[in-house]
Amino acid sequence: MAVSSSPIDLEVTQLAKERIDAKMLDCGLDSPIPGLMWSKWSDQVDYCWQIGFYERSQIFEGVILEASETELYVFQEWLLEDLKGAVLDIENDRIVVKTGSQYLKPEHPLG
Repeated sequence: MAVSSSPIDLEVTQLAKERIDAKMLDCGLDSPIPGLMWSKWSDQVDYCWQIGFYERSQIFEGVILEASETELYVFQEWLLEDLKGAVLDIENDRIVVKTGSQYLKPEHPLG
């Protein structure tokens, strides 16, 4: 599948933009793009929102979104519907995605 580029009604707060930009400067990639994912590390019990950085030239599938003038790579395309109208923010040093006062916790298709 080819990468598609798409605007989405996802708001990225100023704090989230600043944190993403700061981490991107330190990631060591030549042309990084932040990737938003719903996942967990092997030692975590629960899934959570995470941001990783990818080399733009190595992205061959998924969607690159334009959200609040911030590019985000989403390879888990099943998340796109949940992200519409949501807000990406940082709370207590954690990435959160909310709609209104509801925190989004998508159902992972693999269980």
